[in-house]
Amino acid sequence: MTVQAERYLGSVRFMIDTGAAVSILLPTDAHSLLRHDLFEIDFERDPRRYDVSGFSAGRTRCVVLPARYAFTTDRARLHTIRAPILVAEPTPFRPSSEGNWNRSSLLGRDLIHRIGLLLDYTNHPPVRLTFHLES
Repeated sequence: MTVQAERYLGSVRFMIDTGAAVSILLPTDAHSLLRHDLFEIDFERDPRRYDVSGFSAGRTRCVVLPARYAFTTDRARLHTIRAPILVAEPTPFRPSSEGNWNRSSLLGRDLIHRIGLLLDYTNHPPVRLTFHLES
């Protein structure tokens, strides 16, 4: 899925998480998208701060950024959705194979509810996942 957050544009592979209330860009993907500007975010004092819990030990500080998500349907039609995305604070702060750097970004219910998901096992393997816009 293509994600544009503010002036940044890039492709992100999300893990679909029906248990996550919100979509979260985790450090590896955030670094790929925001580059070094990720390290300029003050996760402690930024007025866009939003704390989440449930996907790691304790609470994770995030910053909310406006975003636009683009994807193509199985009929090759391009669709975009405007919705905020949370950028998780990197732990440790610099790129590492530890902490939340080795976790996948999450596509949560905030976006899943705006699109329909169809899981198709008829061509097993592989499993095909199709996005549909909800009317």
